[in-house]
Amino acid sequence: MIETNDVKDQIPASQKPGKCRICGCTEKNPCITETDKPCGWANDTRTLCNNPICLRTAVNQAKKAKTKKCLAKHKKAVKKAKKHGH
Repeated sequence: MIETNDVKDQIPASQKPGKCRICGCTEKNPCITETDKPCGWANDTRTLCNNPICLRTAVNQAKKAKTKKCLAKHKKAVKKAKKHGH
């Protein structure tokens, strides 16, 4: 299971602090949350806002990335096993 905290501090190399990597909001132009309030930052690096939609999206993206990484490792292990006749 992926924790929200694991997702919050994952920063793509191209991501600049002060802009949400999901919706693109900034401190000067915050998005509006489901409770009709302006968002704030969910992490210290200021790359993910605390809008619940953005948090859910970030978690889903992390799950997909983790799944892809696991599949790649599995394929590599299968290929290695076949190479050695297992």
